[in-house]
Amino acid sequence: MWQGGHPANPSLTSTSSDMSGAASRNRGANAERAVVNYLKAEGWLHARRVLAGDGHQHSDIECWAGISIEIKDRTSSSWPSWREQAVEQARPGDLIVVTRRTRGTPDVGQWPAQMPQRDYIWIGGKGLLPFPCPRLKELWVETTFANVCTLVRATGEENDALRRRTT
Repeated sequence: MWQGGHPANPSLTSTSSDMSGAASRNRGANAERAVVNYLKAEGWLHARRVLAGDGHQHSDIECWAGISIEIKDRTSSSWPSWREQAVEQARPGDLIVVTRRTRGTPDVGQWPAQMPQRDYIWIGGKGLLPFPCPRLKELWVETTFANVCTLVRATGEENDALRRRTT
C-alpha cells in the first residue's frame, strides 16, 4: 500500500509524523496570532509573536514588560508540562501566564489562563482557589485570558512596574 510521497524520489517522501509536526506548528502559530490580534484590539498595539530568530525565546508573545506568555493549541491537555516549559523559558523574575486555545471558543479572552498563585496575586488577582502543581511544587490558579489582561492593565504595565518586581 502506497504511503504517500514521491515514488521515484524517496527524499520527497514525508512521514505522517512530519505532517503532524508541521500541522502542530501551524496550529500553534495560528493561536499565537489570535492572541496578538486580541491584545492589539485591547489596546496593546506593540504586541508581537516572539519568533525563533529573535534569540532566546523567553515567551511566545511579547507584550507586557516582565510577563512571559506561553500559548498552547493542543487537542489533548498537558498543563503540567506546559507550566514547566513556561517557567524554564521565562526570564528570571518574569511573571508566567500559560493559556490554551479552547476548541469552539473563538474569543481569546475566554481561553483558560493559568499562572503561579504568587504571580496572580502580584498583579492584583484574588479570590481564586489555588491548586498544586506537583511537578513545580508550587500553587497555581486558573482564570481567563481576559481577566489576566484586566489585571495587567490595572497594574500600570506601561510604567514598567512589572519588570521591577522582586522575587
